[in-house]
Amino acid sequence: MTAEVNSWRVAEAFEGRCVFVTGASGFLGKVLVEKLLYSIPQIKNIYLLIRPLKNLTPKERLEKILQSPIYGRIRASNEELFKKLVPIAGDLMEPDIGLNEADARLLCDQVAIVFHCAATVKFDEKLRVSIQMNVIGTQRLVALCHKMTQLIRPKVAPLQDLRVTNSVTTITFPGKKGNSPKHKQGYIHIIHRKWATEGASQNAKWKSFPENSMEKIGKGM
Repeated sequence: MTAEVNSWRVAEAFEGRCVFVTGASGFLGKVLVEKLLYSIPQIKNIYLLIRPLKNLTPKERLEKILQSPIYGRIRASNEELFKKLVPIAGDLMEPDIGLNEADARLLCDQVAIVFHCAATVKFDEKLRVSIQMNVIGTQRLVALCHKMTQLIRPKVAPLQDLRVTNSVTTITFPGKKGNSPKHKQGYIHIIHRKWATEGASQNAKWKSFPENSMEKIGKGM
């Protein structure tokens, strides 16, 4: 009974509202979008930030994404739901996340809920690229959220704080001399960029958004 009540409350929260999702081409984004469409068909629209590629427009990329097996049960039951997906050309690496004026206005006027799933998760990614995507990209998205007139309760998944970074600096990695500075530095970069992303979100929470307008989910992630 409790599960049914909770499910009803979730569906009610999304009913008739528009959602904006970044990272829709990644694993987490695909799972999220499929779940929203399948379990909450009352949702109005889902806007997907999709980066144009050299040979593919955002619309063409979305068509390829929807061929993924993860969308199989929607294809089998109600393909009309796919019409609720609206590709938006953009790039978190660009100023204003690469939106044109019309798309930015559309999102600011329509979106009530934002899921930020886009990130680089490569362990060997250059620190400059990681910061540009995961930290500055998050700041750019938050700046857009400030302008959304329908926004209700965006969610922010927590990351570890600076104390974890301090712990990592004391780890000894195996090597000829019992330590590998290059290997060690790689781990430190991973923790630093995660901590910096969390810091960007917390800064938005406490300084810009109204109290309780941003929440953490997935404690310990």
